[in-house]
Amino acid sequence: MKSTAAAVDVRKNEVDTDAALVPLSSLSRWEKGWICEVSGEETVVRRLLEMGFVESAFVEVLHEAPFGKDPIAVRVRGATLALRRHEAQCVLVRKG
Repeated sequence: MKSTAAAVDVRKNEVDTDAALVPLSSLSRWEKGWICEVSGEETVVRRLLEMGFVESAFVEVLHEAPFGKDPIAVRVRGATLALRRHEAQCVLVRKG
């Protein structure tokens, strides 16, 4: 019986962890986070990975365009890059 309860707790923790993941596009200026996943269209994902958007990398939103808030400027692995919001939606981060 105890092992069943532990399994339920483990699944509950996984759900809580997934709930904490948000798209990079939803972060506001000066918010920071850790990249947990990059997913989406293959060409976009490949481009993001080549630019340094890899799992466990730290990312910070530096600037948003004044009208429409697109594009955004982010710092990842020491580089400052501009991304469109639809590209930033492919990057899931854990705030922190």
